[in-house]
Amino acid sequence: KVWKSFVLLINKEYDSYLGLALCKLCNSVIKHDRKSGTTKLKQHMLSCMTSFANSLNKVPAVFKQKIEEAALKFVSVDMHPFSAIEGKGLQSLITSCMELTAKHGIFSSEDILPSGDTLKRHADAKAKTIKKVTVEQMKEAIKEYGNISVTTDMWTDMKSCQFLSLTAHFMLNGRLTSQVLTVSEVTDGKTSPENIRKAVESIFTKLGFSIQEFASHVYFVTSNEANIKNALMPFCRIPCSCHMLATVAQHTLQLQSSSQISDFPPNEPFGGLIKTTVVAVKKLAAYFKKSGLNLKLNTSIQQSNETGWNSIYTMLESVLNNKSDIISILISDGLEERFDGIDWRVVETLVHFLKPFLEIYQTLEIGKYPTIQSVFLCYSTLERNFITSPTDTGIIKCLKNRGRICLKEKFEITDIHYVGFFLNPKFKYLIPFTTEEKKRIQKLVKDLVTHFLHGQNEPTRSHVDYAYDQPAMKKKRNCVEDNFLDWQEKQPAVHTHDEVELYIRTTFDDSYIERFQTDERFNILKFWNSKTVRTEFPNLSRVALGVLSIPASSVDGERAFSFCGNRSRLSDSTLESLIVLNTAENNCI
Repeated sequence: KVWKSFVLLINKEYDSYLGLALCKLCNSVIKHDRKSGTTKLKQHMLSCMTSFANSLNKVPAVFKQKIEEAALKFVSVDMHPFSAIEGKGLQSLITSCMELTAKHGIFSSEDILPSGDTLKRHADAKAKTIKKVTVEQMKEAIKEYGNISVTTDMWTDMKSCQFLSLTAHFMLNGRLTSQVLTVSEVTDGKTSPENIRKAVESIFTKLGFSIQEFASHVYFVTSNEANIKNALMPFCRIPCSCHMLATVAQHTLQLQSSSQISDFPPNEPFGGLIKTTVVAVKKLAAYFKKSGLNLKLNTSIQQSNETGWNSIYTMLESVLNNKSDIISILISDGLEERFDGIDWRVVETLVHFLKPFLEIYQTLEIGKYPTIQSVFLCYSTLERNFITSPTDTGIIKCLKNRGRICLKEKFEITDIHYVGFFLNPKFKYLIPFTTEEKKRIQKLVKDLVTHFLHGQNEPTRSHVDYAYDQPAMKKKRNCVEDNFLDWQEKQPAVHTHDEVELYIRTTFDDSYIERFQTDERFNILKFWNSKTVRTEFPNLSRVALGVLSIPASSVDGERAFSFCGNRSRLSDSTLESLIVLNTAENNCI
């Protein structure tokens, strides 16, 4: 095996042995004594491979050129996109092969790589193990924190087969975790509420949950599509905040033809101006792509779909960023008519108006941080943005007025959103609410603690009520929370035996809160996981961690189906196994 990495050098003229060997990896010449064997060669081979694996800066130019040729062959022969060579999975495979050859010598690829059938069996077995472990973790989370949550998504493949995915979100040792549970075909071929409900119940039953168990301890986070809403009516369902945000934006701009919000008034000129500009920019973006003019721009113009507000924003922003180059190119080609219908002031206004939507969307779609506590803040941010001022232009006033109506009608703040807001210690005094509303929200939290304690022994505790005071530290603030400093007043601490009341009355000094800042974000998970807080509020902290495991949106779970572009070549079981493995790797379960 050693000689697969070396060439023995001989003098061809005299056919004599020179006592030298050439390394195929680095082209170094190594002394070799036939009497002492291959020990020195093995040592050099191990050193050579380890050095290459650990430092790309030392890759020999000849070797790098060979790798580039092999990479091009990998892309061209199997028709992969060029970006496939950058995939973390492929890089992990290459690293493993390098480590193997460094220790044991060079092997042929056929000897190292498993067959497709072997890999499929391994994938199915590993996915089955992951799901089994996940179910055990879910049940432990219910026992420890009182609840878990599940996001759903529906998807139709190229053969018009309907699929349902369920992704679990829960706390695992105080850490936010998510995992795809299943990707199942709706067998009857119809996504009626009854079929969806039967599919969900069947999935949970197969996973080992009783209907009563997941009805009492599982929050479903879904889109507002009628069939999903009706299917999950018997259970606790929370509307996806990102879907509601999209609905508000789409109806505000009238991207939805089925909008129940009245059309722009006939005497309102801005409605027609907005529609005309968006349509004209779409045509311009399509022309630049079709004609190849995108290649002349520093950054390409992005195209939009029919109703996606975020794709509309991305398209308008890309056109605005390339405005001067676009104008120069079209004028030089004598294609000024391509500007017809585009009002650049409208484009700039729409980008400015939609930017807060994008920032809020990015806040709520995050899967690795708790987001449920931010929903009410994001809603209130939009409310404030929709307040008109005397300096607003006519088109801005028009958009704000429609946005305010759409927000009120299309964005639902549920009880669990209020609870999440209350669990942020910065806003526990519920300042924007009336006295009656405060009492109702506090009662919601107390009821959750009572429900959690039902059937359990309440943990014993001994504590001294006090305000949390720490030395002053440099302050960093979360951007969204910074907009509501007037809601973050403090009150003196008092003695109480009710954990919720104690939480309300305890003063958390700013410097104490600062201890939980992570990347300029208040780490609410770290706060409720801290030893001091868990000691002072043993039941409330566990309930809080359970609530914070509920995602504000189902977007993170829906990403599972982005993997399914070529599923026509995969069986249903293989598709599910690969998606389960994919999310397990990404979430490090």
